[in-house]
Amino acid sequence: MQWGLLFGAVVGVYGQTKPLLYDFTELPQAMLQNPGTDSPIRWHVGVPLLSSYSLQAGISGFSVADLFANDGVDFTTKVGNLVRDDLNQRDRIAFESQIELISLGFQHKLDPSIYYSFGAYADFQFINYWPSDLARLAFDGNGGALDRRFDLEDLKIRADGVIVFHAGISKKISRKWRVGARAKLYSSIFQLQSTNNSGYFVTTQGQNNLLRNTLVADMQVQTSGLQEIQSIFQDGVVSNNTQRLQQLLLRRVLLGGDLGIGADFGFTFFQTPEWRWTGSVTDLGFIYHNKDVLNYTLNGAVSNEGVQFILPDAF
Repeated sequence: MQWGLLFGAVVGVYGQTKPLLYDFTELPQAMLQNPGTDSPIRWHVGVPLLSSYSLQAGISGFSVADLFANDGVDFTTKVGNLVRDDLNQRDRIAFESQIELISLGFQHKLDPSIYYSFGAYADFQFINYWPSDLARLAFDGNGGALDRRFDLEDLKIRADGVIVFHAGISKKISRKWRVGARAKLYSSIFQLQSTNNSGYFVTTQGQNNLLRNTLVADMQVQTSGLQEIQSIFQDGVVSNNTQRLQQLLLRRVLLGGDLGIGADFGFTFFQTPEWRWTGSVTDLGFIYHNKDVLNYTLNGAVSNEGVQFILPDAF
């Protein structure tokens, strides 16, 4: 019997996801978490689109059960406490889905200590860090918040979809060590991010009116692959939209999107027959975005002592 040791930390509220497969050596998908996994498998073939599918979504910082609990506290009060006290800029709203397109592997015919693996999967992610100040402004307004600056830096969002083609090899190099590595080729379907934002919104005492609202912003949204998708849906013909979208996605799946490279590394160390240590580093790499790139920038400052801003003309 072998024993494994796993260190971890819970950072959110999630359902069952692929990280739980770590060091579950009986499943070939565990090799995606650690290419140096000591697996007893001699060969494997995955059923396309069915052999591995994972989905996780959640919000860190609070429990949904507490929000809807029948504890006599008004729901609006609970939401207010959540916005003001419970959530901060370190909490995040996240969604991730991974679908295995194809997977296969086999032992070397002459050297069983060597295992080869190949495959492809689609990975979709959405991460939005909680904009604490902006959420408070939206919930409470700026009444009673004279001279308080609401920070725009908390606005951080990222979303992307990518197809990953991979090929890996692992080998038991001694009685105590097995090591592995995997090369990856990325083909991006779309990407959106807005992370390096700064600025503030503040309400001060006015000179020509009671209050003066000031907005100072240096914000940018970077996208690639979305403009062509948007242009398809502007056609207005549903049948044309579906066909053109399928052709676009197929082209990007077949290495027609922005390309990148990456690598995984892992090991298993057998300290004793009962204890083993494992570790891995995954997705060391990059994607070079140079196709269908469109960036949006908001930079400037404006003050108003009237009742409203006229945006974007005010900038």
